[in-house]
Amino acid sequence: MYNRILVALDGTQLSESVLSHVEDLASRENSEVILFTVMPEPKPVVVEGRMVMTADQEWEREKLDAEQYLTKLEWRLRSKGIRVTTAATFGDPAKEIADYARRRDVDLIAMATHGRSGLDRLIHGSVSSAVMRMVPTPLLLMKAA
Repeated sequence: MYNRILVALDGTQLSESVLSHVEDLASRENSEVILFTVMPEPKPVVVEGRMVMTADQEWEREKLDAEQYLTKLEWRLRSKGIRVTTAATFGDPAKEIADYARRRDVDLIAMATHGRSGLDRLIHGSVSSAVMRMVPTPLLLMKAA
């Protein structure tokens, strides 16, 4: 039984493709769903040699954007009677997903894969593969269409 399902999202529609499967599973199992996103570490914004936004300002803007994104998805699941919470953080996606899954003692990590292969995978890596190596938690992987 899956009491707590962590859904890793990257802000793209592709990553959201796993949600319909999570909705079905969470409804059947009466699971709590955690919608989770990881953003890259913010850096100061510099235009023509002038800093127009500090790293702290960029951090706040990114955090607000992530919260709004997750809230929209949260209401989608809540409207179907699913218990849901949200969380967002900054850092390396695979590491943060694995760390959060351990801290919250999740039973399943659900995420979409972008289906990278060859050189693209070598350059960009695979978050799902890295997470799989870091945690003993089962993963539900959906190849994004």
